[in-house]
Amino acid sequence: MIYNKLMAITPHKPYRLYCPVTKTLLEPLNRDRLKCLNRLVMAGRARHVDGTTVSPALRDAVITADGRLIYRFDSRHTIIQAAKAISADQLPEIVCRNDRVGIDGVQ
Repeated sequence: MIYNKLMAITPHKPYRLYCPVTKTLLEPLNRDRLKCLNRLVMAGRARHVDGTTVSPALRDAVITADGRLIYRFDSRHTIIQAAKAISADQLPEIVCRNDRVGIDGVQ
């Protein structure tokens, strides 16, 4: 989906996005991790690196190649700003691995 959006922007050449912080290539966040992140967003527990709450839920997202930072990527809210990055450290591995297990009420 993200690849199709990028191709719509620049149909004649490959389009690559880079993180303004790490300078690494951004790639699509897989569906399982996106679902996990959205559970945290809906519970009001996901934060941007500037401390603000992530809202609304993300339709699509991109993550740095090193797996540290996530950015919203959709037709209405494409924000690739350092302050609006979401730290991937917020995604507890136990929540991401098993939809039935949550931490502090996040299901």
